[in-house]
Amino acid sequence: MVKQKRAIGPTKQKREYYYSIIIIVLIPILIVINTLILTTTVKGDFDRELRRKADTTNNIIGTFIREKINDPQKAQRALEKVLIDDPEIEQLTIVVPEENQSSGLQRYVVLASSEAETVGEEAEGLLLTTAVQQARSVATEQTLADGTRTWAVATLIEEDGGGGDIEGIVVANYGFTRINMLVGELLSQSFFILMVVVAVVFLLLLNHFKFVNYSVLFKKLKEVDQLKNDFLSVATHELKSPMGTIKGALENIKDGIFGPVNEKTLESVELALSETDRLANLVTDLLNVSRIEQGRITYNTEPVNLQEILLHITNQYRSRAQEKGLSLVYEPTEMNYIITADHGRILEIFTNLIDNAIKYSLKGEVTVTHSIEKDIVKTIVKDTGIGLSAKEREKLFSRFYRVQNEKTSAISGTGLGLWIIKQYIEAMKGKIYVDSLEGVGSSFTVEFPLTATKPAPGLEPHPSDEPK
Repeated sequence: MVKQKRAIGPTKQKREYYYSIIIIVLIPILIVINTLILTTTVKGDFDRELRRKADTTNNIIGTFIREKINDPQKAQRALEKVLIDDPEIEQLTIVVPEENQSSGLQRYVVLASSEAETVGEEAEGLLLTTAVQQARSVATEQTLADGTRTWAVATLIEEDGGGGDIEGIVVANYGFTRINMLVGELLSQSFFILMVVVAVVFLLLLNHFKFVNYSVLFKKLKEVDQLKNDFLSVATHELKSPMGTIKGALENIKDGIFGPVNEKTLESVELALSETDRLANLVTDLLNVSRIEQGRITYNTEPVNLQEILLHITNQYRSRAQEKGLSLVYEPTEMNYIITADHGRILEIFTNLIDNAIKYSLKGEVTVTHSIEKDIVKTIVKDTGIGLSAKEREKLFSRFYRVQNEKTSAISGTGLGLWIIKQYIEAMKGKIYVDSLEGVGSSFTVEFPLTATKPAPGLEPHPSDEPK
């Protein structure tokens, strides 16, 4: 009974598709998020470092200006020197507290500035006010009209001794143009690489989506292939029994068991027997193919005498070769070559090769020889047949392949024999290959590891020496 396997349902296919879609969307999103977090962190670290640097510079300027704070001209010259020495300072102002004589309130006026026209004017601004009210340094990031980022920092100049009285305030704008440019380039490169990575990942994931489809198709093909193998196994097995019955009945008619048979009837019976044998061979080949593909072929390995097997086969086929006007030559060597293999499979392998050599040779001879190379015994079956072209040699061991030309049109065969024996040979750790020239002939070489050699005083047939 053929075991039916449950097909891959649409629900499972949908799960595969949904999984692929989620992967296609999720991975690029995660990459984008990771890049944004990384760039934000880097930018934040740079900003904190720039603020610290600006605040430190302001403190240095305050210390430098303190001793000149009572002399506006010296303070202005000192400020101009600072601007020359540090090109990153885009704007610098020193303000000092002053009591308003009319109101008695304290205000802040510009003592020195990079904008000379503002000297003596009252200084205003949120940054200045916040620094005074909180009595500490204050910094804020500003973006100018041209898109340039600057840091505005207000740093207190306190009296010596730290009494808390404010002698003045340093207000500066730091452009950090070079650093900002480097950070901008870094972020631009990061986003460019991000786009490239996302594009590559997207393409890979699209291929993954295709692979999912291929995987589903592959599973379906495997199921169909399994059903085919199961069908072949059952069908060929069921065909063997009725063919045996048909062949037995035809042979009874041929032997006259049911009465005399005239010549015309005998010809028809012999034709039917021939076609029955041909059909039986096809069924056997198909059954073997099914068993090989399903891994159900067993090999009963034992020491096998190659010379014994080949003597048996050549003796059996010599009369058939003579009917075609061919010579079948096999000269036993002085040594028996012993290999470890399945006796029945070895018999089947060389029966197939010698049978083919006779079938595809119109004249000349078929020779079988041995040679030893290191620990390998080579058995060569050579014919003077029609030969093969280079293209035909490449496909010769493929399933169902047969050489198709005028010379082979009358020769029957399934195109499975060489494929089957190749599987047998390789399963028993051997090799097979062919050398051939079109119109000259072919030479098939079978290699097996040599187990032992021993003198060959006489040979007796193995009890299972019958072709399968």
